[in-house]
Amino acid sequence: MYDWRELQRWDISEARLPVGSIVQFRERTVWDQYRLQIIGALAVVCFQAALIGGLLFERQARKHAAEQAGKARLETGLYRENLAHLARVYTVGEMSTAIAHEVNQPLVAIKNSALAARRRLIGNETLSLAKVHELLDKIEAQASRAGDVVQSLRAMVKKHEPEAVETELGELIAAALKLVEMESGIANIRIEPAISPELPPVFVDGIQIQQVVLNLTRNAIEAIEGAGIASSVIKVAVVGSAKNEIAVSVADCGPGIAPKDANLIFDPFYSTKRAGLGVGLSISRAIVEAHGGRLWSAPNEGGGCVFQFTLPVAKGGS
Repeated sequence: MYDWRELQRWDISEARLPVGSIVQFRERTVWDQYRLQIIGALAVVCFQAALIGGLLFERQARKHAAEQAGKARLETGLYRENLAHLARVYTVGEMSTAIAHEVNQPLVAIKNSALAARRRLIGNETLSLAKVHELLDKIEAQASRAGDVVQSLRAMVKKHEPEAVETELGELIAAALKLVEMESGIANIRIEPAISPELPPVFVDGIQIQQVVLNLTRNAIEAIEGAGIASSVIKVAVVGSAKNEIAVSVADCGPGIAPKDANLIFDPFYSTKRAGLGVGLSISRAIVEAHGGRLWSAPNEGGGCVFQFTLPVAKGGS
């Protein structure tokens, strides 16, 4: 038997003791005294390190996911605008007859007024400056009319980056209806706008919202023509609501939508028309939803169909 204290005093290693030696009075080490506490502390430290590592990994994953989501939203917006642009070009192409008629009228009026003014100036008629000024005013007005049509069409077919700005929705829709009236007049269909005054502004991309209105009103015109109705009325209403929204409705007196088509008309590439692309309504719904609104259809009282969409009022405009 050996005394551990003496071994430590004389610096004798326990390894030099004979096999089977018993060492007494050995001092317990920190490990011997606090083994469970040390193990517990190490376990807590490892758990906290793993938790911190997991949180850092999750944060990085969320950041990556947010970046990917932002990129996906950007790409989706670009794809939507590209498709919408193609649809606008296609729509303007379909309206070419009405556009030519609408532009030709002021051009003919300009020509006639110019000829009348020339006769006044070089003919034997008594020169009347007042009459010449009147003719020049007519020329200016008709030139402005033709210029407005061309400018509106140019804005519709021009490819642009979507940009939402604070806009008076009533004025925006009234301008869009002037374009569709070119086509409705030829079909003997009257457009009746009912736009509430002093509506709060909305935050929208004007060209895209005009495209929605153009799609809905042209669909109504085609539905009425397809039903063989000699003359009809399309009512376009713009009113405020109690939910800080502005509601726009396009109501026609056509044949309406068959029940089997009611749930499919907003699907991409689904069309009830033989030559239809099936993208107008799907693009319109995508545009409205991208602006924070909703678009749906319902039967019109007395026959026909009503398409309605809402847009949220700009913050501070309610």
